[in-house]
Amino acid sequence: MVAEVHRAESIKAGQFRHLIREEIEAHCAQFGLDAELVSHSHMKGLPGGQRVKVCLTASTWQRPHLIVLDEPTNYLDRDSLGALSCALKAFQGGHHYPQRRAYEGSH
Repeated sequence: MVAEVHRAESIKAGQFRHLIREEIEAHCAQFGLDAELVSHSHMKGLPGGQRVKVCLTASTWQRPHLIVLDEPTNYLDRDSLGALSCALKAFQGGHHYPQRRAYEGSH
């Protein structure tokens, strides 16, 4: 029931996006993903950096107001790190990065 209400509110607010191939490919291109790769590859066949890009792309598909990223820089190359940094600066919503703390000694 919550999902139905969420979907209805998203549609009313213009935030819901249907899965249309051309729109998906255009959205993925904004993250540096080639349309051929997006439409014809399986996740298990992608290298780590491409998987991260697919996950970031998927997490922004519905135009969220908040993004929580846990170690988003893993597997990204220098260009992708720069692009991620620029995108987060331009993002008008909120974002959060959980911090890991290293504990020394045994408890």
